[in-house]
Amino acid sequence: MEEHKRLRRTAQAIRDEVATEFVDVFAPSESQYGEWTLDAVLRDAGGVPPEVLRELARTVLTLRPTPSQAGYEHVAATV
Repeated sequence: MEEHKRLRRTAQAIRDEVATEFVDVFAPSESQYGEWTLDAVLRDAGGVPPEVLRELARTVLTLRPTPSQAGYEHVAATV
């Protein structure tokens, strides 16, 4: 349960820091990684912004490689 709270706080921080299209947290049973997962789609990012990387590092999340698509940066990170 603590992991869920940490991810929710991180998701909100990302929403507050950068323009997002979508940010959500998925339980291990819903995630393709089988772990608590933060999934975000960022607008006009041109890569993962430093603010997002800082939040992921602060929460001690592992960034998963995901392809960007048509001007959107997809970020997935797991606990």
